[in-house]
Amino acid sequence: MRTKISGRTGRVRGASRALAEGRAGRTAATFSGVGAGAGSATLRAPMRIHSESLIHHPQPAVYDAYRNRLSEIAAYIPDVREIRVEKREEGEGAATIHNVWIADREIPVFARAFLKPEMLQWDDFAEWKDDEGRVYWKLRLRVFTDSVTCGGTNTFERVDDDNTRVRLEGDLDIDVKNIPGVPRLLAGGIKPKVEKFIVSLITPNLKRVNESLQQFLDDHG
Repeated sequence: MRTKISGRTGRVRGASRALAEGRAGRTAATFSGVGAGAGSATLRAPMRIHSESLIHHPQPAVYDAYRNRLSEIAAYIPDVREIRVEKREEGEGAATIHNVWIADREIPVFARAFLKPEMLQWDDFAEWKDDEGRVYWKLRLRVFTDSVTCGGTNTFERVDDDNTRVRLEGDLDIDVKNIPGVPRLLAGGIKPKVEKFIVSLITPNLKRVNESLQQFLDDHG
């Protein structure tokens, strides 16, 4: 399945969607793997995530904003209430950063018995390598922690003096074995819906951060 995601500005008041789409360039996002289709019942093999965005700002500015100002960019990302820096360690030409993403999503009716709003957050562990222009990341959900594995890289490539290509490559593996508070006989019917909700919670925000980054740099430089 190949999906094109147009730029969005999130919750920033007065920001024009048309502006974001015009300035952010084209973002192509591809999801592949067993269960990646919209009608799939479950995910039995890792889903491959690939996204490329052309950001109309110099590579050093794009890299620095993503590395050091992600908590500010959060205001531009739809469905994200906050990105909080939990821990940060700087080294020579490198950084280890632990961020917590807090989603701003309505919980589906079928999941309200076992999912609470405070559970819709995940830990983002990132290893930044300045000489590579790349970050290695791994996500850990606060719910179904043992059932979800997600990790990958973002690469920031200089196109020319004014443009940067951000390439995301990752894998998402989900297999929800047990659903708290749901009898086993009923869990089989709910499980595919839970897995689909987790996919919708994580993958769009991995893509949208690039469009949001474009708008953030347009506003702040």
